[in-house]
Order: sequence, then C-alpha cells, then structure tokens
Amino acid sequence: MMERIQEIARRAGGPFVVMGFGFLLALIGLAGDWYQHEIVGFSPALESFYAPIHLMIFSGVIVAALGYLWGLAKINSSIERTYAALEKTLSSARP
Repeated sequence: MMERIQEIARRAGGPFVVMGFGFLLALIGLAGDWYQHEIVGFSPALESFYAPIHLMIFSGVIVAALGYLWGLAKINSSIERTYAALEKTLSSARP
C-alpha cells in the first residue's frame, strides 16, 4: 500500500503534494474553527486574527498557493524546454 502511495506522489510531483498538504492543513483548521465556534461557544480569544486555529487556516492556504506557484513554474520551464528542443530539431532538419 505504501509503495502505491509513493508511486502516486512521485508521478504527481512535488507541487501536487505541497498543494495537497496545504489543503489538508486548511481543512483541519476549518474543522477546528467550526468546533470552537459552534460547540465550545463564543470566546473573544477565538475571534482574534492571530488565534492558533486561524493561523492554521491561513498557513494552509499559503502553503497551497506556494505549491500552485511551484507547479506553474515547473510547467513553464517544461514548455520552454520543449520549444527549445523543437526549434533545435527544426533547424537541424533544414538544408
């Protein structure tokens, strides 16, 4: 089972794994925020921007965004390498 997970992560690449971790972190933060607001009740300490559970949500979103930007950079470099190889092939094919 673990080998299958490792193969999926390897094929998906680092950006996908980072985005998944960020979304998971934000989801856990959202679940904790819901629990604190709905189950525990109102508390002025929970309403702060810097409450630990809110920081967890914000960091999850930031990590997911960084993974997305990493993926865009990876795709862009891949496209540039493909165009460079194509130009090289076309220039060598001309007489």
